[in-house]
Amino acid sequence: MAYPGDECQGDVSVRGMQTKTNNKVKITKQINLAQVDYIRIEGFEIANTNFNEGGIYIQEYNTTLHGKGIQIVNNYIHDCRRNDVNAVANGIFAMNVQDLLVENNEIYSNDSTGVIIGDIKAPTLTTQNVIVKGNYIHYNGQDGVHAEGGNITIENNRIGDQHHTDGHQDGIEIYGPNDGLVIRNNYVYDTTQNIYISSTYGSIKNIEILGNVTWTDEWASHNPAGIKIGPDIYSIEGVRVEGNTCFGGYNMIENVIGL
Repeated sequence: MAYPGDECQGDVSVRGMQTKTNNKVKITKQINLAQVDYIRIEGFEIANTNFNEGGIYIQEYNTTLHGKGIQIVNNYIHDCRRNDVNAVANGIFAMNVQDLLVENNEIYSNDSTGVIIGDIKAPTLTTQNVIVKGNYIHYNGQDGVHAEGGNITIENNRIGDQHHTDGHQDGIEIYGPNDGLVIRNNYVYDTTQNIYISSTYGSIKNIEILGNVTWTDEWASHNPAGIKIGPDIYSIEGVRVEGNTCFGGYNMIENVIGL
């Protein structure tokens, strides 16, 4: 049992229906949600971890039995560190899951990516039905949100201020297999590419990029793209780009393959 002001320094492996507090319990070890269903993590500060996968790690190893119904809501996830130069320390990493909600978290100052959804090298779309919504994601060492899978929605997030390392920090990066992707009403700013979609690792289809605002101030001298679609090593098809506002960079909308 944890009380306000407590700090948990041991390994955190969650088994139960709901784990909730009010941001006054600080966890300094990774939360591991491998092989669990219907878990809600709410109201924690998860910080200063020193583990290769960072703050919250969700992976179902048996890809025929997906982790289902996991919710990560109202947490502060920050300063997750790598303990090896070849390792990563993401705020949230989730692979082979279904019906995942990541909502209203602040995710910042992590050594690697803020939120990773799916697996760029998965032979099938093993991550399905994901919502990343209303989060504030900033000042991470690599991308803001990186996603592969089926029926993924990334909406109403504020993502930016990520240009301080050599980690090619994109705001929203899609780098492989997707079917049914919605990127909607996000505010993305000051990254090396604000919204970047490439089929380097697999085919992408049925994409909607709607109502986003992208801008660049601190990174403007590097001519970043507001929205960039391509290259298309695999196919990109069924793309809808509508109602976006892009300013402050050299190329507002670049390439746009698959319209």
